[in-house]
Amino acid sequence: QLWWDVPVIDSFDLIRDIYRVEENTYRKNVSELAELLDLGEILQTPVRTLSLGQRMRCEIAASLLHSPKVLFLDEP
Repeated sequence: QLWWDVPVIDSFDLIRDIYRVEENTYRKNVSELAELLDLGEILQTPVRTLSLGQRMRCEIAASLLHSPKVLFLDEP
């Protein structure tokens, strides 16, 4: 879900547009997920420069941004 050559937050913005998440909900979700998953310092970092662990945390956040009712996770 993350685009390789853009900063994490830009990928999140694209996901917001794809799922048509309201701005207030989006901001709240990003804030909560950034705090919960310790993403604050890496939101402006291009995805390609992240470590695997950082990328996985960002992928989890991206999966939860639109508040899905069900989330299927495959592989740790």
